[in-house]
Formats: sequence, C-alpha cells, structure tokens
Amino acid sequence: MEYHEQLMHWLETRILLAAMAVFVALLIVVYWPRNKKKIERHGLIPLNEDH
Repeated sequence: MEYHEQLMHWLETRILLAAMAVFVALLIVVYWPRNKKKIERHGLIPLNEDH
C-alpha cells in the first residue's frame, strides 16, 4: 500500500506541474505582442454579422 501512496503523490505532483506549465504557456501565447492583432480579430468574430 505504501508504494501505491507514493506513486499517487508523485503523479499528483507531476500532473499539477504539467497543468501549471500549460496555463503559463497559454498566457504567454495570448499576451505575446506579436499575436495581439490576431487574437483581437478572433475575439470580434461573434460580433460580426457577415459570417
């Protein structure tokens, strides 16, 4: 049972770190200055009537 608990703790830690890395990567992509116009254009899609 001890091995199972250690494995679960190890997995929980790694999954948390992976989720944090994905979140940080997403923030970097969204707030990168080069992507600003493209993201703003995509954000306006629901407001356009011509689609």
